[in-house]
Amino acid sequence: MTQPTKFRYSTGVLEPKDAPKFDWEYPIPVIKFWNSFSYVSAKNFLLSFDKNEVSALNLDTKHCDLSHKEKANLLLDTVKGKITSLDASSKSGNAPYKPLWETDFPTWQNLMQAAICMYGELGQLDEEIEAEEQIILRRGDKGIAAQAHGLAELLAKRGKQDDCEKAEDLEKKGLPWFDEHLGPDSPQALSVRRVLLAAVWRQGKYDEADKLKAELTGLIDGLGKSKYSAYQDEERQLLEGLVKGLESKKKGN
Repeated sequence: MTQPTKFRYSTGVLEPKDAPKFDWEYPIPVIKFWNSFSYVSAKNFLLSFDKNEVSALNLDTKHCDLSHKEKANLLLDTVKGKITSLDASSKSGNAPYKPLWETDFPTWQNLMQAAICMYGELGQLDEEIEAEEQIILRRGDKGIAAQAHGLAELLAKRGKQDDCEKAEDLEKKGLPWFDEHLGPDSPQALSVRRVLLAAVWRQGKYDEADKLKAELTGLIDGLGKSKYSAYQDEERQLLEGLVKGLESKKKGN
């Protein structure tokens, strides 16, 4: 198989030498199969399988002409199949059975994150939320900031009153961790603030939402002189897109 010469990162298609130098970046091959998937979905799937496993799937030679829905279902089935296989392999001898999430939580979590992304690609929001809740439950640590943020983002997207209230609570509890460990202008902390903005807006708390919008705008404007400067254009577009979408559905309109 021909090796890809171009790669996609969170900020777009770049030469590896020009990609942002952060450990959350991962090169996605620019090939026909992956081009219809979001960066995050492709990244989370590829991180859950080693190179030999991915190569054996022959994604760009056997499956590149599938519809996007067919491709997403293929990857979801592949993830579920690996979870089932690894789960079954833990059943040995007379030892008490333990599920994969008990025997190898990091592997199970990575696979679940890949499944969540495929549910998202398929528009199955309820399934995304259920899977995120499973991860938090299995961790035994509901305060874990990154996982709680993932759940909050989905709850705010579903947009029910109680969902938005829960999302607001999760993000307000998690934001100090992101600010302290990564910085208020980090992509992760900005993402938390965007979700928080959406959650309070959808509850009709427009004054609070406007304050968050102003805070976000100021942080993004300052990215040009930050170590996160590579993300400035992307962050500005994300905020503008969010605000435009929220304003179009403002309560009372």
